[in-house]
Amino acid sequence: MGDFKKATDEAKGLFHELTAGMEGERKPMFGCPCLFLRGNMICGTYADRIFFRVPRDAQAAAISAIQGARQFEPVAGRPMRDYLELDADEKHRLVLAEQLAASWVRARELPTKAKMGKAGA
Repeated sequence: MGDFKKATDEAKGLFHELTAGMEGERKPMFGCPCLFLRGNMICGTYADRIFFRVPRDAQAAAISAIQGARQFEPVAGRPMRDYLELDADEKHRLVLAEQLAASWVRARELPTKAKMGKAGA
């Protein structure tokens, strides 16, 4: 499957600043900080990037409108189709803040995700 890349200190710092007031559960995914709401992943960090949930039907427009945005692909050839990513760079702070807030609002509309049982249980 490949090795996952830990989030950089810069990505984690910016992510924590931009999500500080958001309700939800903070827990790791891919070994990196992420934010979940009622079991649904909203956004997170990966390597030197921050990813955020965007409905599939809005992704093409978002990629066109947000310079540097691309589909989140933590493993080459295996994109996570409900998420886009952007470099965790100060020049993207405003856009990231807007996208993280929008992802959180959209996640509030999602039903609570059922917990998965443990493997082999």
